[in-house]
Amino acid sequence: MLTERVRRDLKASAGANGVLSKAEQAAAPAYVRTIADVRDGMDSQTTFKLFTIEAEAERYQDPRGRRVRWRVRTSSDLLENTYVSGRNDLWNQRFEIDKLSGAITITGEH
Repeated sequence: MLTERVRRDLKASAGANGVLSKAEQAAAPAYVRTIADVRDGMDSQTTFKLFTIEAEAERYQDPRGRRVRWRVRTSSDLLENTYVSGRNDLWNQRFEIDKLSGAITITGEH
């Protein structure tokens, strides 16, 4: 059962273009909804992107000149995912999500 749940959670966390739709949010576990709902409080001059490499995220410049909020999954194993999130060219938070309990642990802030 753990394997099926992990597979479902990972699929749900990807969402459409990296952001969960309202239907996907409703179906996803609470910890996935918390991490995926990054657009709350964003204005029209801010965009959100997912990257696979932290250095790539820090170098990215939006072609329309908008501010950028980003997230990178830095590791994934059977029991937890580790992420780093940031704004523009700086990371601002590192965190882990326990796949069993859904607990989010902040491991670093900048």
